Amino acid sequence: EARSIEILDISQRTKISFSHLRALADARWATLPAPVYLRGFLVEYARYLRLDVGQVTRTFMARAQRARQKE
Repeated sequence: EARSIEILDISQRTKISFSHLRALADARWATLPAPVYLRGFLVEYARYLRLDVGQVTRTFMARAQRARQKE
């Protein structure tokens, strides 16, 4: 959002489904894929946005794990 990039554009360029990207953006933990797939999506998403891949994956995976433990 801060860069005015539409999720649909990211989906088309990264080949990550729109629904998965929307779940990532909305932090809908229950609808996210298995951790191995989630990590791959995060890497591609971070690369596309030119973010620190390691920081993005560590932070988001930790949040996802905490959320899944609460379920």
